[in-house]
Amino acid sequence: MLDQIKQLMSKEKSLSINCGSAFILSDKGGFLENFEGVTINCKTLLASSKVYATLMSKNAAINCMSSTVREINCEIVQLSDGTIITENMDFTDKFIISQGNIIIRDNGGKALEKTEGVYVGGALFYPEGGGDYFLAKVIGEAKPYPGEAFITFGDKKLAELISGLPKDKTLVWLDGEITAIEETALKKAKSKGLSFTCNSLLITEILFKEYGNLFSCKEAIIIPDGYELVRDLLKLTESTAAIYGPKIYVCGDLILEKKDLGCLNDIESLVVTGTATIPASCAKDFRRLGKAADYKLVEDEVDNTIIINGTQTIGHDYLQALNTEGKSISIKLRGLLVFDESVTAADMGVIEFFYNYGMVIIPDEAHGALAPKIKKSFGVVRSLETLTKGTGMTLEEITEALKNDGKGTHINTGFYVLV
Repeated sequence: MLDQIKQLMSKEKSLSINCGSAFILSDKGGFLENFEGVTINCKTLLASSKVYATLMSKNAAINCMSSTVREINCEIVQLSDGTIITENMDFTDKFIISQGNIIIRDNGGKALEKTEGVYVGGALFYPEGGGDYFLAKVIGEAKPYPGEAFITFGDKKLAELISGLPKDKTLVWLDGEITAIEETALKKAKSKGLSFTCNSLLITEILFKEYGNLFSCKEAIIIPDGYELVRDLLKLTESTAAIYGPKIYVCGDLILEKKDLGCLNDIESLVVTGTATIPASCAKDFRRLGKAADYKLVEDEVDNTIIINGTQTIGHDYLQALNTEGKSISIKLRGLLVFDESVTAADMGVIEFFYNYGMVIIPDEAHGALAPKIKKSFGVVRSLETLTKGTGMTLEEITEALKNDGKGTHINTGFYVLV
């Protein structure tokens, strides 16, 4: 929405591209000429010098980890994620681009020797010991792996890995995490003489003692005996112990609210590998039975919480009524919130906590009073008077324009190609 506000203020027609990788070589049909302003947010950018000059002439804002400007005057071949390159493939005088990963098997590097280049959004995996003469052609990340290994990607369960393994492969190389908490799969792997190399391993303590030598990993997450595993985020409630038992190992983050503090009475032990977000007043009770890699202490939640995911307008009458009744509110904003012209600084007294993940438009008089209420903000707060003066629009017109994306074009994608 900040981009939309800038568009309203400048009256420009703008383009916003948010992606993992941007591949922009030509401007056929004058697509870029349709816009006065361009913003590109990406991990990597590859652009031709002509397109790059066009972007610079528009004072384009480009935010990326790496950028390459070069000419490509040949046929472009797009490969899907996980494509395997072998020696008999012919990419002579072609430029290869891939959104995901590319795997080179055996002498497959020779297939890249006569290419004009390779642009990889994920990573290029190549066998160790076979030479790296082709890496000069590669734009992007390259990782070696044991040539005799079966290579695969992503987080996988051990049983899943074994079921898809070719009969002639005994070494598995995984760019990801292996979950090995089923002894049946571990016994099968041991009987077949299999071994595994991975980024991380998730396994129980008792199984690690017997089968840990099957794995080579950068990190081993070992679950203590007698604990129930919970993946990702866990929000503690009164039913948590009934579902998972009294001992819980959380491979991820945990959240506890003050109203659910009583659930700790049914839990004997908690281990959290991520961040435990808990009210400051509950910290002592939590530490009595739980430990986490990191802690985040927050204020106690108020009873009346308003969650705004879309667009909402709040006026003086509503806030004054709450004040008269002695009520307070907490606001969690993930959209657009407009405090209309009638709202005063005194009205902000009914707001306990404000979590801003969107955009707030508020009169100058109340702006300063809202600031200390904001406990977390990844969004923006804009003055109503500044917006109306800068755009020449009424509040109703500004709100409608924001709801309809203003004059901007937004492209949100994993991989953006313009050739």
